[in-house]
Amino acid sequence: MGRARDFAARGEQGRSALVLDASAADTDVSENILLDGTDAASKNAGFNIMQEDFSTDIPLDLLPPGSRPMLNEDLVWFHTWFGQSGSQSISDNTTTKCNWNAVRWDWQGNANMIDDPSVFTVPVSGFYYIRTSVYYSVSSHNSILVYNYIYPRVNGGTAQGIHDFRTHGYGGGSGFSFHQVGTQEASGIIQLNKGDTVDVVVYFYKNASAGHVAYTYKGSLDGFSGCLLQRLAD
Repeated sequence: MGRARDFAARGEQGRSALVLDASAADTDVSENILLDGTDAASKNAGFNIMQEDFSTDIPLDLLPPGSRPMLNEDLVWFHTWFGQSGSQSISDNTTTKCNWNAVRWDWQGNANMIDDPSVFTVPVSGFYYIRTSVYYSVSSHNSILVYNYIYPRVNGGTAQGIHDFRTHGYGGGSGFSFHQVGTQEASGIIQLNKGDTVDVVVYFYKNASAGHVAYTYKGSLDGFSGCLLQRLAD
């Protein structure tokens, strides 16, 4: 029962093991995983899965990320938003954090977005794809200059290279009004370290009285999303 016992012993430290329950004491009879095949001698003995010793007992999760199979904790992807009918009012001339309040996706809870859907706390170091977008509405009276931007922040600072800036104006004169709706999006790949925090901010400037509201809509990718592309050592 040597190989079967050896295979089961590799299940130490809480890892899963395949235990083959056989009655033979000194042989491998009835201790094989039999694949439906025929050997060269046509005895229909089948093919066996055997574990070969590889001179190390290093657990998989201690191997470098590029030298091991993908683990469950390597699967990080999420999407949060305001929900199907939610929104957030944006203050004038103020950098405003997007307070996403609903989790749309979070694979196996690995991103742990349920605690605070507006902040992603990086669970493992690596290269991540980060995307954010809002559908917004701005309205005002007869003359207005507006510029606005959106970007994710890492640990409270600008995420290098991921932002979207827009400027536009209208001077229709008395009796006219300005109204704008549209989606503003920013996305890119950044390297993040375990424990880093990522959130999203928007900013609106205008030189006339107006109101602006950020929305996310059902069926769209509006909101805040991210996924791990390549894990790095923590």
